[in-house]
Amino acid sequence: MNDKTTLLPSSGKYKNARLSLLIILLLSVVNVFVMFADTYFLFSAHIALVIANVGFVLKLETGENAYLLIGIVLSLITLIPYLVCWIFSKKHAGWLIAALVLFAIDTVFLVIDIPAYLDFGDFSIFIDLIVHVIVLYELVVGVKAGFAMQREAKEAAQIEENLSSPFDFDEEIAPESAETREMSVRRKKSFVGCAIPMVVYVNGVEVCRLKNGQAETLVVPAAAFELGVALKNGFAVNKLTVESGFDSLAYTVWVKTGFSSASVVIDRE
Repeated sequence: MNDKTTLLPSSGKYKNARLSLLIILLLSVVNVFVMFADTYFLFSAHIALVIANVGFVLKLETGENAYLLIGIVLSLITLIPYLVCWIFSKKHAGWLIAALVLFAIDTVFLVIDIPAYLDFGDFSIFIDLIVHVIVLYELVVGVKAGFAMQREAKEAAQIEENLSSPFDFDEEIAPESAETREMSVRRKKSFVGCAIPMVVYVNGVEVCRLKNGQAETLVVPAAAFELGVALKNGFAVNKLTVESGFDSLAYTVWVKTGFSSASVVIDRE
């Protein structure tokens, strides 16, 4: 997956995954400091809490506060990668994949520790396991959404690139000429495709965009040229060859829908 591709910001699933990651990060930090007061919040990274707890136990056994301080510092260090993943996953889905790997590793350590918790009669570990599974699911869904958003971004960019000059034209019928004439192009009002701009091309070059019911008067070559019209999203295209002459031209364009496709109709008035 190419992390350099800017993602579309429209996926709710991707945003939910990043929100879950942020909740894990924040509550883990809170739990590192409040777990010693017999208070605990769900949605927390397991490894960070284990490290902090080891420091706390060593402090109780030795009376040295340094062990507690070291445990807290080390546990916070383990949370830094989650912070980095959350920050950079805003635009790059690869960082959400990294967060998924980190939390999957955290879940593995949680599962390994289950027997130890059961020996102490602490069955709340299963609640933590359920929460971990839920978060893993959210992250997996978010990663899939990230792939989909990248694909949509590439497709949108490709459509825009193709429509910058979507029509191949025969240069032999369009020689350079200083002589010109006027051409009016009117887009007929229609419900079909009304929200999408219609792009007008002369010899493959965009000359104007028409909203629903809009008309434009253009200066075009007196020599023969190719007139092309397409919806901006590329769903419908059409072109025709306009013969040479000096008389003014007038065309009406609209979108015609068929059983399984749509096309642009170009009629001369």
